[in-house]
This record gives sequence, structure tokens and C-alpha cells, in this order.
Amino acid sequence: MRIAVATLAVSASIAAAQVPISLDDFTDITAIGQRSSNYVAADTRSELFATSFNEQTPICFEMVNQVRFVSAYTADLGGPTAAKTWRRHLDWTFVFTVADPDDRGYELVQSNRLHGYITLLGPERSPGTGPAAAEDLFASVSLNTRFDDDASDGVDTGLSNLQSRLVVSASRQSDPADLMVNDLIDDSASASLGTFTGTRQFAVRITTQTAPSVVTLLNPAFGDGALRFGARSGYVQDPLVVPAMLDALVGEPTDLSDSDLGVFFTLGVTFTPKPGDFDKSDVVNISDLFAFVNAFTQTPPDPRTDWDGNGTINISDLFAFINEFTNAP
Repeated sequence: MRIAVATLAVSASIAAAQVPISLDDFTDITAIGQRSSNYVAADTRSELFATSFNEQTPICFEMVNQVRFVSAYTADLGGPTAAKTWRRHLDWTFVFTVADPDDRGYELVQSNRLHGYITLLGPERSPGTGPAAAEDLFASVSLNTRFDDDASDGVDTGLSNLQSRLVVSASRQSDPADLMVNDLIDDSASASLGTFTGTRQFAVRITTQTAPSVVTLLNPAFGDGALRFGARSGYVQDPLVVPAMLDALVGEPTDLSDSDLGVFFTLGVTFTPKPGDFDKSDVVNISDLFAFVNAFTQTPPDPRTDWDGNGTINISDLFAFINEFTNAP
């Protein structure tokens, strides 16, 4: 599913207060996957829940996208005793623009956070199933990132690349001694996407398609499992769903709200400071000189005061900053 997203109007000056990032397009794909048995009832779905734009400092901004998803599964007691598998590939592409009309230059940093529940219910939690099975139930999800550094040139420079740039993942399994698993997952990773100059459109793809077991629920004969990351399954009225699984999908008293769960894709944009702008307020004034001197004279000196970049902080750095400060436009 593709969603066109309104573009923010951005002024030529960063100090004009509008966040210079816009989400131009979002594509949500649940790819055809694998179901190993007709005795499995399952559902996978996802949605872009919220997008927010924030000013962190006068030269640092972020766009946060929250995608919620669920992959839920139950295996019928009447089916074969062989393992039953439910797989679905999830794929999200974000197309966004960073406005830099003055060619100041900026760094892009991406962060992904996977926040939700892995829920597994073994045979003892299902009515009338008899003794526990000796085998395990298993669930996992792994999200990998692709990046296209110019989405407007018609050339795919990274979205199809099979090499993972940024990975967040989680897996859980049960055993006869622990047949009920309802674990909160909170895994994150971040990486710089590079430095750029000028207004440009980018694309980031977050996908599960390169992992051997991406959204997988596996059990030997019967039982239930779900990856619950903020969305609800539509299959809960299916007669195969046992009451215990329905209770788990609705949530336990200690569960977080659905609005707190999902995949959080955060894009940070930090613009190059003006010469002499030590406090990064986007305004060069006497406060920058005071801030530098204070950081330079503290013990030990602030690493940011290595102004000549030679790895040693000494009086030369103070002179270098004063020279830059006094010659700032």
C-alpha cells in the first residue's frame, strides 16, 4: 500500500523555525509468504501509525515514523503433528526530502527501534490438549535497512542492496517448563547515512526479506504465537483461536499501550554550524566566545575545543577559535 504524504513548506533559513524535513511517500508491503499447513490460521498486517517532526536544536532536527504491525498464528489441534510454519515478509519504504537551499551541508543519522511483544502459548495453555509437548515454539523478526542517497535521479543506489546497513532483531522460544512467553522486546540501532549538501530527496527501505527466518512462528503440532508490535490481528474471531491466545492479543494488565509499540524509524538531520557558532544556536555572538572559553578551561578540556583538529587541546585551539569567531560573517 502506498500513501502519499503532504510535503512541508520550508523556508530558506533554518532559523525560520520550520523543520526542513518532509515525508514525501510511504509504501507498505506485506509480501506473500509461506504457510506450511492448512491447519494454521494466521494473519499479518501493518500500518503507518504516526509521523512527527521535531526541532532538537536550531540546527538539529528529526523526523520520527511509527509503523505498527502484527503477525499472529494458531495451529489447529486436528492437524498433523509435523511442524507448522507461518512466514510473512514485511517491507516499508520512506521517501523524504531534506531542504538545504543555502547549501550549508548536513549529516543524516538513522535510528531504528523495534518495540513490542513476542507472545507464545504452548499446548498446556490450550484447552484439552493433554500433556505438554517436548518441542519448542519459536518466533523471530529481523529488520534490515537499505538506503538510496538520491531518490529523484531514477537510479537505485541502495534499496535493492542485499548487504545490511542497520539491523534490529529479536527472537524467543518456549519450552515445556515455560509454555507461556509474553516478553517485551526493545532493540535499537543507529548509523550515519553520510553527509550531503543541498536540497535532496532520499529513500530508506526497512525490510525483513534478507533474513532466513524473518517473521516466523514455528511449533511442532499445536499452539499459538504472535509478534505484537502495536497492531491488532484481524483473525481473532477464527474458530481455531483458543481463548488463551485471544486474551494475549487483547493484552495483559502490564502491557504497554499500542501507541507505544511498533517500529520507530527516526531520521536525524544536523546542519553544519556557522563559523564561530560554538553553542550551535545558529547565531554567532559573544555567547559563543564565552561558551568556548568555559569549555576550554575546564578540567579536562571539552573535546569539542580541539578546534584545529590535531588531537591535542592547547593554546593553539583557543587562538584558532578566536580567529574564526572574529572573522565570522
